[in-house]
Amino acid sequence: MELKEKNIRSPKFKILFGIICILVILLIALFIFKSNNHKTISSSGNKEVSYDNYIYKIRYDFGTESYIYLLPDNVIKTVEIQEIYDIVPNCNCIEPTGEFNYDEETIKFSEKTKKAVISVFDELYKKSGKKEFNADNMELTKYQQRVLLATILNFEDQITIENNLNYETINEELNSKNNEYKIVNSKILLNNSTENESVNKIANYLNKLVNNDFDEINSDSKEIIENADIKENSGINLKLELVYAGPYSLSFIYTTEGQLGASAMYNVKGYTFHYTGDIHEFDMNGWKDKYYKEALNNFMKTDLYINYKDQLNKDWESILYDNMYLTGNWYLSDDKIEFLIPAYLLGFDESIAKIIDIDVKVDEEF
Repeated sequence: MELKEKNIRSPKFKILFGIICILVILLIALFIFKSNNHKTISSSGNKEVSYDNYIYKIRYDFGTESYIYLLPDNVIKTVEIQEIYDIVPNCNCIEPTGEFNYDEETIKFSEKTKKAVISVFDELYKKSGKKEFNADNMELTKYQQRVLLATILNFEDQITIENNLNYETINEELNSKNNEYKIVNSKILLNNSTENESVNKIANYLNKLVNNDFDEINSDSKEIIENADIKENSGINLKLELVYAGPYSLSFIYTTEGQLGASAMYNVKGYTFHYTGDIHEFDMNGWKDKYYKEALNNFMKTDLYINYKDQLNKDWESILYDNMYLTGNWYLSDDKIEFLIPAYLLGFDESIAKIIDIDVKVDEEF
């Protein structure tokens, strides 16, 4: 007993015991780390990402290899895998190292949004028949694509757009001196104080357009009323409407319609937005010539062209090209681009046509 106690108290034993304790602590820490992250990179470069007891494992790539995991208690995690490259000296090139970076994120959606997301996961699970599947190989609806992409990006606003679109109608009534006739103009605005910042940004953009037009219309209306240039009730309606919500962008149309005095008014503008709320400019120059040729061909098949082509300006084709890609003159719909060209620009009398609507099939979503 005395010998054992001396060995335990010896400096060598204390050092050895300390080393063993440190190793044990490191092993425990490593185990905890791996348990929390569940990701490994093998020396051969093979990739393996796993979580214990996952309900669904969904692959859906967006720029890189990406996975969505639904775990117990409605926990949603995403993992993006990127291969690591090294610059090769004296080559101005890169080569893979055989190692990978893992970007892991826990999705912090509200419970209501989580429920909608998990509902999409359930749909895809039933379609695939497996709890681990590649959604890239499946035929997905626009909404399913949108939900998966928003989950990968951890961007809840992209999912809750429709739930936060609140419209407000405002009327402006002007009466003639004898109150025999009146002009009632109306505008529809979007609420720009919602929980969805993308909606707020879009609302600010569109509301500014509507308010400017409404002020101008009311000014013209006052002049008509004052000059008694009115023989019946009339008015102009300005209307905003969501017409498309795809995986990457959404579109609104803005319609002006009604009668102001003796003049009938009709105009339609289209606006496409990124889900960040920024306006989508048509900056895809590589597609312009292709879509122009298709739009030209489709327009020349219409009754408007066939019956009234003699009214067209001499350089109408170049005018069409110069105007069709301007913001407000196009928007995305389901698998199509809709071009809205003021008919007078091409030479048509407004009694024949006010807006030329030409649609072109989209080959690739943008």
